[in-house]
Amino acid sequence: LDMQTDEVEALVVIHHATISQVHHIFIDQNPYSALFPDYFRHSHLLTEEELRQREISIHPGESVFYAHYLMDDTIIKYTVLNQWTLEHRPIRLHTPQGDIETSIPKITTAWEIQEKFFPNYNDKEEFANEGTYVVDGYLILEPYIEVDANGFQSISDSKVLVLYHTYTRLDELHKDLTPIPIMFRLSVGRRFVQVIMTKIQTILNQSDD
Repeated sequence: LDMQTDEVEALVVIHHATISQVHHIFIDQNPYSALFPDYFRHSHLLTEEELRQREISIHPGESVFYAHYLMDDTIIKYTVLNQWTLEHRPIRLHTPQGDIETSIPKITTAWEIQEKFFPNYNDKEEFANEGTYVVDGYLILEPYIEVDANGFQSISDSKVLVLYHTYTRLDELHKDLTPIPIMFRLSVGRRFVQVIMTKIQTILNQSDD
């Protein structure tokens, strides 16, 4: 176990939503600092011009995101490449008519640190990573599978199953994480998930009003 890392994994059900609605909130990252001020002190999706100036080409389903993230009492700065895909996952449902083969949509968003923005690439780079070696993770969205009192299954059209995982390794000269107890790490991780997911649920509820 590398005590210099911070890792969070959560499985959450979001109500009154579709996977497309939840996905839109996660990829529209410019307002993160306004939506999640407890954690994001600055958030910016690089524009086409900013990418062109740095000779970085991206494909459909990709974006480059720069953030100042508050971890405990320390702000780290990083730039990640986001990539998302839509696929259909085959499943078997137990229904009153018998077991049936079908599929459900699945949106996967993955991100990893963009090495071109490490400080030694250009000392004056405004989007340079600072305080961290690794920032990566993934988000998987699927419709929730309902199960009734008789054990019959159906695909929900208003609940989303969210699997979230993130992994960060800090520069020990920037912040030493090794003395932090495991129980405190777990508490901080739970609060992060609670704050983020509660805010997303609030945004979705407001869009229904």
